[in-house]
Amino acid sequence: MPTFEFLCEDCGREFEELVFRRDEVIECPACGSDRATKLMSAFAVTGDSRLSGGGCGSCKASASKCGGCGGK
Repeated sequence: MPTFEFLCEDCGREFEELVFRRDEVIECPACGSDRATKLMSAFAVTGDSRLSGGGCGSCKASASKCGGCGGK
C-alpha cells in the first residue's frame, strides 16, 4: 500500500497519507477538507554501491579500482 504526498487546497498544509484505493477520498488532517491534491514526489534508492560491484556503472565486479568514479 503506497504512501502519497498531498497538498490541502484549503489550508495549504502538505501531508502524507497511506492510500488503500484509487477512489478513496483523502481528508486533510489539519482542517478536515477533502480538497487535497496529490503531489508528484521523487523517490530515492540508497544502498552500498560496494555490494553491487560499483557505483558509476563502468566498474567491473572483479576490478579492484574504477577509473570512472574513483571507487576502490
